Amino acid sequence: MVVKRPAKKPKVDIRTLASEWDGLESVRTYLRDNPKQPLFHDNIKTNVRCACILYVFEMLKAILLRSCSVASQPQPSVNPLREQIKLLYKKAKREPDAGEIIGDSWHIRKFLALVKLKTKKELVSTVP
Repeated sequence: MVVKRPAKKPKVDIRTLASEWDGLESVRTYLRDNPKQPLFHDNIKTNVRCACILYVFEMLKAILLRSCSVASQPQPSVNPLREQIKLLYKKAKREPDAGEIIGDSWHIRKFLALVKLKTKKELVSTVP
């Protein structure tokens, strides 16, 4: 008897995401001006207002543009996302601990889920 395996889910390609983030002036400015703060510190809550902070918005936009080219618009996998965050910190000459990288990846995925939820409910503004 032949057992069919379910097809693998499509994945978002984020291999060059750290380089793209490093090229964003708002992200570089934040990392330079806040050397002790992780990207997503305790004052940033997962809500729409914080997603409008320029560096957060640009980081999310880079991922969302990549995921919209994949059929089911999935979120990036956790471990590759953490690797890209770690690489971004390395490019900024910072040495974060593992907890900061885990927290940053968690916040990014939460923000992405929030945007996708708002889009699904058609609550996202489409006015330019």
